[in-house]
Amino acid sequence: MTKKDFFILIIKIFGLYSLITSVFSVLPSNIGFALSNINVYNIFWVLITLIIVVGIFVLLIFKSNSLVKLLQLDKNFETNDINFSELNKTEIIKISMIIIGGILIINNIPIFLGQMIFQFNSNVKELQINNENTNLFWFASGIKILIGFILLIYMNQIMTLLKVEKNEHSN
Repeated sequence: MTKKDFFILIIKIFGLYSLITSVFSVLPSNIGFALSNINVYNIFWVLITLIIVVGIFVLLIFKSNSLVKLLQLDKNFETNDINFSELNKTEIIKISMIIIGGILIINNIPIFLGQMIFQFNSNVKELQINNENTNLFWFASGIKILIGFILLIYMNQIMTLLKVEKNEHSN
């Protein structure tokens, strides 16, 4: 596989990921916002959001070759090919654990900090707000951050645990 093909593949995978997250988070929240108070501004907002989401999807999926050329991602490498034959199963699992742990941490730190600030403000101002949902989001994001750190810190122990289970099932 050439480096250009590899970067095109990565951009297309990111485009699919962006589409999925947009369909399940950005668009429903904007449609809910528009339906709460239907007026021309809100409908315009939803249409602009939809156009941007579709535009980013088309750019990342169908114009990934142009993006690689524009950003010169395949330049300044010693060789043109990527040799994946040197990767074994444990290295692939370690890489995937790093990616999953990093995504869990990066996606949930803003939620955790936002909920913590909300809790702090409501306690300082002595607001009588129903905090069940806030506590749930705060707890869930904290657990996800903890799982992400566990994946990163105890990667080798998890790998040995996976090897033990694999050997037990094969006997």
